[in-house]
Amino acid sequence: MPASSLRPSTCLLAGALALAGCAGPPPGGTSDGALAVTASIRGVVHEPRMVLSHPRDDRHRCRLPAPAELAAATGAAPAAAASQQPFHYTVEFGPDFPPPVPGAARPTEEWLPYGPQTRFTLEVFFTPDGPARLRRAVRITVAAGGRLWQRMIEADDPAAEGSVTIAANGLSGSLRAGGLVQQIPHNRMPETEAIAIEARWHCPG
Repeated sequence: MPASSLRPSTCLLAGALALAGCAGPPPGGTSDGALAVTASIRGVVHEPRMVLSHPRDDRHRCRLPAPAELAAATGAAPAAAASQQPFHYTVEFGPDFPPPVPGAARPTEEWLPYGPQTRFTLEVFFTPDGPARLRRAVRITVAAGGRLWQRMIEADDPAAEGSVTIAANGLSGSLRAGGLVQQIPHNRMPETEAIAIEARWHCPG
């Protein structure tokens, strides 16, 4: 077993770091060089099992912070181990748009980014707050039901708003969040029409 699989993962809640009671994700990345995402969507769109896989490229990848920042972000090292500059962790799958169908209506250029596509994007933003604490914010973007959904969980939001778990080596993780709202050009739909997501990802190993 690789040494990295013995290191802890951490649960990043909307506000503070919480280690107790967090079930860590499987620690490894994929062995075939692909980014793999599985998700369950519920709410105004219901997709109980979404499975995504694509070889690593510029639109399908994980972007990890430098080793010292990653260790601080996952709790493998104290926050003071990170530099005092903001950094981030991202998982990017897509967007991949379906090919046009001859004779079928096609969205306008303005609506195309908000229509049918395959996409899962997780962005975790870390901001040092003094020498011993990291503030964390999370943005989740996912395509489901032919529409685009997004939620931003700020550092000061209650922990119940959502959580992100990242393995200590950064190559896998899981998330849970509700309140993803449909995005439309120059606006968004009412928050009463939202979805919730539970997802896991494995980065290219």
